[in-house]
Amino acid sequence: MRYEGRIYRPGPNERGSYLLQVTIGCSHNECTFCDFYKDTRFRVRPFKELEEDILMARQAYKHVPGVFLTDGNVACLSMSKLRPILRKLKEVFPESDHTNMFATFNDIQRKSVDELKEMRALGVKTLVIGLESGSDVVLSNIKKGSTSTDAIEAARKLREANIILGTGVILGLGGMKNSEEHIKGTIETLNAMQPQQIGFTVLNLQPNSPLTTDVSSGDFELPTYEQIFKEEAQIIKGLELTEPTSLLTGVLLPNHHIIAGNLPEEKERIIKEVESRSNLYPELLNKRVQMGGLI
Repeated sequence: MRYEGRIYRPGPNERGSYLLQVTIGCSHNECTFCDFYKDTRFRVRPFKELEEDILMARQAYKHVPGVFLTDGNVACLSMSKLRPILRKLKEVFPESDHTNMFATFNDIQRKSVDELKEMRALGVKTLVIGLESGSDVVLSNIKKGSTSTDAIEAARKLREANIILGTGVILGLGGMKNSEEHIKGTIETLNAMQPQQIGFTVLNLQPNSPLTTDVSSGDFELPTYEQIFKEEAQIIKGLELTEPTSLLTGVLLPNHHIIAGNLPEEKERIIKEVESRSNLYPELLNKRVQMGGLI
């Protein structure tokens, strides 16, 4: 199989999946906190190349439990381009449980519910879409290219199409200045979205990202870990999820201290564990998040 540039793997749910690089880079590629594809020109690989890769993978792997399409947001492709790829994967890997991919909320807004239902019928069970923040102030500052309203409407469409929404929040993304706005907006937006999967990670400064420049110039004040712990606990406390939702939090926190569980039934247990972080790591409370996080 052929890959170009850096391949960013999805979460643990796709640990055994075959990765097929359908696009190179990200069609949006403007988020200030990200440098994944800053030096990459976005383009779509020809179907002939993809077909060759799929057949090579069939020869290499006796069993493919699932497929995940990369790079940044393959869901931006029109159905005329996605359809033959999804059909070919379904034909060549009949044992595969799913074909999932990254997306943006704008990608979903550009598709009809009928198109999303067709994607579901062709094997797309889950779309992974970073919310990052539910605050329109923070979303504008980071040049996300979408609003909280876009996220809520996209979640509604995905629910109607029976596609699982896996979304993520970046703790500390509002900096010290907009931390309260970040907390409030994220609670409100997640409650309106009702996603089936939520992951929390800590702001991870990447060396070539515009946000790093803002930190150096003083335009963005990095949060302390005390602030990170506060955001994590308050957002989870504020969640009012009526459908079963899997939660994972702690990525890039000290010692990789991951806390996972299901909402709403395990909410009290999760909050108790999250609130214990300040006592477990008192030496970190006044430290600010760093490049690559703290290990």
